[in-house]
This record gives sequence, C-alpha cells and structure tokens, in this order.
Amino acid sequence: GDMSVGSYRWFPHYKRDRLRMDKLRPLGRRELSTARDAMKRGSLVSPEDLERSDHFIGSSSLAISIGGRVREELRRNAVLPSSRLISSTEITVTSAEASAMLIGCGFWDDTIKVHSSESLRILASENGGHSGPIHCLSVSYDGFLVTGGKDCTCRVWVVDHADMAIAMSDGYVQTALGSPQDGDALVSCCHVLWGHETPIRCLDLDSDLDVVASGSQGGVVCIHTLRRGDFVRSFRPPSLARGGGEESEGSTMTMNNEVI
Repeated sequence: GDMSVGSYRWFPHYKRDRLRMDKLRPLGRRELSTARDAMKRGSLVSPEDLERSDHFIGSSSLAISIGGRVREELRRNAVLPSSRLISSTEITVTSAEASAMLIGCGFWDDTIKVHSSESLRILASENGGHSGPIHCLSVSYDGFLVTGGKDCTCRVWVVDHADMAIAMSDGYVQTALGSPQDGDALVSCCHVLWGHETPIRCLDLDSDLDVVASGSQGGVVCIHTLRRGDFVRSFRPPSLARGGGEESEGSTMTMNNEVI
C-alpha cells in the first residue's frame, strides 16, 4: 500500500528459507500513486478526491519484463553452437536479469511507468492514448504488454523491441498518438482493442495462443487476437450472468493453454 517494492532471491541449494528478502525500496514517483501511506502533506490530491477516485493499486498493477529485444537475443544465443565465443555485445541470462524492467499502472497522471528493477529509476512514462485511469496490465514472456482502463479499451504494447513495434503498429494508433513509431520508445502502443461498454477491471494474454482476454465492470469478457488486435467474440460468464439483472464484475483473470 505504501508503493514500496520488495525483491527476493531464490536459493535452490539451501535446505531452509530458500526464498529470502533482498531489498525493500520505495517506488519512484510514488507520490503519484493512490496509496494513503505514500501521500505527503501538500499533495495535489485531497483526501476527498482519494475516496471517490477511480485509481487503485492491486495485484494486476505491476509486472516485470526483460523486454522483447533481450528475449529475442537470448533465443538466438540458445541456438548457437556451444563452442562459439560470446562477444562483449551478446546478452547472457545474468545480464538480462539485471536489465529487467518493472512496469506499473494506477498513477494519478493516468500513465504506465517503466522502472529499472535494480535502481527503481523511472525509464519511461506513457499513456498510449488511454483516456483516464489505467486499471490493470499484463505482460508476456516475449515482451508484449496489454493494459486496460476506465475508457473501456485495452491497449497492446511492445516492450523494448523497435522492429516488432514498427511491424505491428496500425495506422489508427499512429494517427491517434500524433506521431509514427520511430523505434526510440521503450514501450510502444500498437493496437487499441474495442468491444467493452464499461471500464476494464481485469485482463490476461497468451502470446503462444495469440489471445487477449479482458473483463469489464459490467461482467462481459472480450477475446481479441494479440498481434493483429482483431475482435474475436464476447460473452458473459454464467456465474456472472445469474445476478438477477444486476451488473456483476470480475476482478481477476488468468489464462493458460486450455482455460480462461
């Protein structure tokens, strides 16, 4: 709640206490969060505004990624002969872990913020065209990011992979954001996913299946393709449809190869 981030280390060879706390540090720009403990006297956000705010911090507000470019480089290194010498420019697993990024939402300026996992220094701050608070996000292992907000839309992003961002980005996003993808952005918005009529509350993605599933405040689940941003279908889960006419909302969503 105080927007501090704890990091842990896993020691597989230890017999006890294999998971141990490493560091506990405050997140950069935590004064923009809605956490009460992070608010300071003189903040621009009043307690009254905080009570009726659409901003919140939850389990879907933070994710970690090494980015698409690093993941692609690791994949290429894995298929090289083991006898090949590693140059100073090649990326190893250790260096990839050190360059991991922490991506968060739920800030008062309606952006997602990318922090260095080592120093928690802010590397990027973008809204991707969202109008209003960004409620939740999810990241795939290969550098795709999806966000959902109060504006009833989801946005598909590419994390740190300029070539992929340029290839995926559609004309609407380039026009809406006011400038084409130039390859310099650490996070690049590529698609807008439509289909909801109420704010997004939860979402998940599966890069292998090329699927994004999102749930709204009204209890509707929408399915889109990840790489093209095409709408597939929408439905209301039976457990939420038996509400006697009242709107029911889902709060969490997880996906694997067989079940949503």
